[in-house]
Amino acid sequence: MNKSKNLKIVGIRSSSSNDTIHGIAIKILKQSGKPMRVRDITDKVLKIKKIKSKTPLNSVSAALQTSKHTIRMDHGLYKYKK
Repeated sequence: MNKSKNLKIVGIRSSSSNDTIHGIAIKILKQSGKPMRVRDITDKVLKIKKIKSKTPLNSVSAALQTSKHTIRMDHGLYKYKK
């Protein structure tokens, strides 16, 4: 049984194994309501979903950089675009 499916992080639950890094990161940012560092977002994403990449920080950063739902506030700092 995959324990990560039932793990709650700030009220976010991975509903399926098909949840993307982007989708989970956006949910975390949206629920936070304030800008967050990529490192903090990555830590929370890793508690919900295993990332197969050797560099999970880069994977989350790439998802946030290309997202239409985020605004880059500073180097490594993103917030949810309302």
